[in-house]
Amino acid sequence: MGESQKGRFPGQEAEVGARSAGLFNAFLGFGQVLAPAYGTMTMDAFGWRTTTDIVAVVCFVFAATYFLLGGGQTAFE
Repeated sequence: MGESQKGRFPGQEAEVGARSAGLFNAFLGFGQVLAPAYGTMTMDAFGWRTTTDIVAVVCFVFAATYFLLGGGQTAFE
């Protein structure tokens, strides 16, 4: 995340890295707290198969958004 943004904020690499790490870890913790409740409610409402399909779609949308907003192919170089 930090590498893809260095060109946009020259001279602020440390701040970009710290904020990227903080944002990543905040969402990691947020997911660990809410995922069990979300999974339980979704499975009760829709069943196992549909719940796994919903999670797969959410993961794909996240990956596509990250790829598009993170600099596309240049993020892998």
